[in-house]
Amino acid sequence: MQLSHNLTGREISRHICSELARFGIVPAKPSEMRAARALASELIGGDLVTVETLQRVQAYTGCAIFVAHEDGIVSGVLAWVPFNAAGAAAMRRLRFNIFDPAPQHMASPAEVVCGNYGWGVAGATKATAKRLREGSAAMSPHFDHVPRYARAVTDAGRRYLCDLLGYRELPGSDGLVWLPPLSQRMPAEAA
Repeated sequence: MQLSHNLTGREISRHICSELARFGIVPAKPSEMRAARALASELIGGDLVTVETLQRVQAYTGCAIFVAHEDGIVSGVLAWVPFNAAGAAAMRRLRFNIFDPAPQHMASPAEVVCGNYGWGVAGATKATAKRLREGSAAMSPHFDHVPRYARAVTDAGRRYLCDLLGYRELPGSDGLVWLPPLSQRMPAEAA
């Protein structure tokens, strides 16, 4: 599939929802946010966003928090914040609030997505963790043209992001890692 470099939040959401649905990963409902956050808190720990922030970002972007279920219970969470050009500029200046993203930094459904911040991935079982990894890999091409950022809280998270996916330390930040757009990675990887 030929992907555009100017996908709006709505277009990205449509593509991502389709890709993730193949793995039984669906957009989180407002009623599932508390369970998603509790699962992430249990498995990842560290500072996490509030349930209210999860609900606000999901309502604004339409494509930020996804969950997997086993036996009708939330068993996995995959969450990120897609951001617009103002958010990309704020991230470059290390002024993007990862715990409470400003509405003017998030990509609305009508805005072009210029990057994303990965809030986290957590699976309660090996089967769910596998589905989350496979779903993430399937949707990854929809973000290849934009920079991606994250903070690895656990050693396993750092290995996953840096060793497996190729993220690297973000200079000047306090523990952030980033994955440049594919166009910036290709020449360096070929050398």
